[in-house]
Amino acid sequence: MKLWDVATAREILAVGGDQDWVMCVGISPDGSRLASGGSGIQIWDTVTAKQHLAFRPPGWLLDSVAWSPDGKRVVTASVDTTARVWNADGSGQPVVLRGHEQEVMFAAWSPAGRRIITTPDDGTAR
Repeated sequence: MKLWDVATAREILAVGGDQDWVMCVGISPDGSRLASGGSGIQIWDTVTAKQHLAFRPPGWLLDSVAWSPDGKRVVTASVDTTARVWNADGSGQPVVLRGHEQEVMFAAWSPAGRRIITTPDDGTAR
């Protein structure tokens, strides 16, 4: 992954990990961390390029990742028909959002951070 300065089109940072591929990325609201998703989710420091955390639940792949407006949580959308809300500091267990019958392609936070919308591959939203 690469972090770019939009004004100058210059690379700011290259970040890599042990994931085979990266399907989705997100930058924390304060710009200090990156979240990358594929076969798990990794959280990176945008200054040092060091990995803070890695969540690797077995048996599922991620389609999207999004930071909460306060930067304390991350929501992921998964091929296993769920979305999960993770504490970005690695504490606790994720909250699992169930109800879709197909792969969840996208998850996003409301501006106040109290709600999440998810969309699967069938054209619906919850």
